Amino acid sequence: MKPPICAVCGKRFSPGKGEDGGTTVKFADYAPLPERRVGHPKGMVWVCSEHLEGARSHATLTTAEAIKKIREET
Repeated sequence: MKPPICAVCGKRFSPGKGEDGGTTVKFADYAPLPERRVGHPKGMVWVCSEHLEGARSHATLTTAEAIKKIREET
């Protein structure tokens, strides 16, 4: 799993820690890892709390499309 760094702005954060936290968001190109595989799944990225609402609203897009739209909107 990649460290918690926002895919939109590059901010490092502690997951779930109030306003400074964030979480992962799955986009349309999400593909889970095969069983017993370690790593970070395609289409799932860390997003800080500042960009979380935008990421969730664009979850039907691919990761690249969503990140581009979120950056344009902020």
